Amino acid sequence: MRMLSALSISITLLAITLMATPVSAKKPPVATWGFELRLGSYEPTLAETQQYQQHFGNDSDLLMSVEFDRYLTYLLGNFGVFMQVGLWKDSGKSRSCADAAGATVSCSSASVVTNVAGSQKEKMQLIPLSVGAMYRMDLLKRHLNVPLVPYAKVGFNAVYWSHTAGGKSSSFADGSSGDGWSTGFHGAVGVGLNLDWISTDYSDEHRLFIDSFFFAEVIRLWADGFGEAIFDMSDTQVTFGLAFDFD
Repeated sequence: MRMLSALSISITLLAITLMATPVSAKKPPVATWGFELRLGSYEPTLAETQQYQQHFGNDSDLLMSVEFDRYLTYLLGNFGVFMQVGLWKDSGKSRSCADAAGATVSCSSASVVTNVAGSQKEKMQLIPLSVGAMYRMDLLKRHLNVPLVPYAKVGFNAVYWSHTAGGKSSSFADGSSGDGWSTGFHGAVGVGLNLDWISTDYSDEHRLFIDSFFFAEVIRLWADGFGEAIFDMSDTQVTFGLAFDFD
């Protein structure tokens, strides 16, 4: 359901872009940097655990993010580097230990198993950060007038996570703070539907951008701190969005 929502929002953004861009027959110049608006799935490995689902349920929210690209050279496409930052939130209720009848009792190895929903609101917030290298091949678009632009990305990532309960930062039993980092790396492949055929007039010096895409991307994210993180934030993600290139 949430992926359908992401796709619906992405299609709406695409429609807005289609209506807002005039026609041009000229080929775009080579871009030097880019910007992406992104919306996609994110269900970290942590969210698949029974303990997490008792607090937050099993419906994961969508990940909203932006990406900044800097193209360094051109060889049948743009080679460059990128940086992403995103935001993901999940909310639920605290748990109270209970006996077999459901009455709240002091926590023990037995009563933890029969826990019930508490009254305190909890929130888990993730801020994924990524940097890496990318290649966007526009050979088909530029020379064969086929409006498809495949691309690939690899890089390192760090997911900052924080947990709050009752509006206050939580802490673990050992007294350590209820926030931290889960680091790792990722790879992604995608394809952009290039919008040259309804794009800005490249002869217009007041144009806002020189190229635009509606894209779909699959990302494999490893974010377990290379086996050392408290929480594993790894996932396979599907993301949609709009990308814009600038000279």
